[in-house]
Amino acid sequence: MLRRSNVKPPARKPAPAASPGQLEFEHVRREPGEPSSSLARCVAVLVRLLKMGSVEYDWYWRCFEMSDRQFTRDLQYLRAIGADLGIAISKKSNGRVTLAGFEGRNRLGEEAAVRDEALRAVARALGAPAAVELGAPEDSDTTRERFLIYGLPRLLPGTEVAGVYAALKAAHASRARVTFRYSDRNGTNTTRTVEPYRVLAHNGRYFLIAYDIAPRKAWRYFALDRIVAKPTRAGSFTPRPIPPQYTAGDAIGMLQRGGTATEVTVRLSPVVAVSTISRSWQKNQRVERRRDGSADITLTVNDVEEVVRWSLGFGSEARIIAPPRAVTLARRCVADLQAAYAQKSETKRSATG
Repeated sequence: MLRRSNVKPPARKPAPAASPGQLEFEHVRREPGEPSSSLARCVAVLVRLLKMGSVEYDWYWRCFEMSDRQFTRDLQYLRAIGADLGIAISKKSNGRVTLAGFEGRNRLGEEAAVRDEALRAVARALGAPAAVELGAPEDSDTTRERFLIYGLPRLLPGTEVAGVYAALKAAHASRARVTFRYSDRNGTNTTRTVEPYRVLAHNGRYFLIAYDIAPRKAWRYFALDRIVAKPTRAGSFTPRPIPPQYTAGDAIGMLQRGGTATEVTVRLSPVVAVSTISRSWQKNQRVERRRDGSADITLTVNDVEEVVRWSLGFGSEARIIAPPRAVTLARRCVADLQAAYAQKSETKRSATG
């Protein structure tokens, strides 16, 4: 359920002109393993449009505490979806948009079966937390043929991570700080006290977006699977604005790990080029098609390793070509993989010999 904020919304300002990449939606993105953090927000806006016939920025801000510019982006995204579904959303006027042809009808009431099936599909794709957030009904009919199916890693109920998620959500609802033990990638455990704001589903993992009160006093991501035991409450807090880069919704480049923003170019073979460039991995991506059917895609990240790991997922059908630092890092990763496989093969031969 959406929670209202006690903070009054700021005075509305005209949305500044966005760059072409920010408002360019080639089609609806939903990449397996890459659930967008903006999903619940866009679904909520669409549901309100279908139910009420209009959406106001004041309502949007109370629910999500996000800028008028982000409201404009979400509406543009929903217009791209609506174009295929025969749904027309008006231009924004005085912070308000309407659904064309609504005429006072509750379309959700008339098309409840369609709505429920859409919510079930999202819930099945993202797992138990998404089902709770979206209020998806139980799917008792397992024989019904479905045209659209998802293949995403799901968070299983009853697991340690699901328990951590539930504790963080309850703390967020009460505006309560939490304390927990956190194990980093090197296995070092530290005690952290944070303000919990959002949970991001990214690459099949769940990350807490939080303000780190101790020891760093900074915005951070925390992988839920690295939180040792359930968090405990540690007082209350007054919400602060979340930096927009932490809720951007990009599949690549969203996780903020410090460092300088770097453009990394990946060359895609003809085998995977069409599939890859038909999807939006980040709002500012650039694509250059080549005569032989291959394509170059350029992504901006502050963690070059993220693009290296992503490109390796295509095997030999993708390789990094720029900048030189990224190429060197990719070669090192491939060499480490070769060494690891060679070591395992040698160990197996020794065991059988």
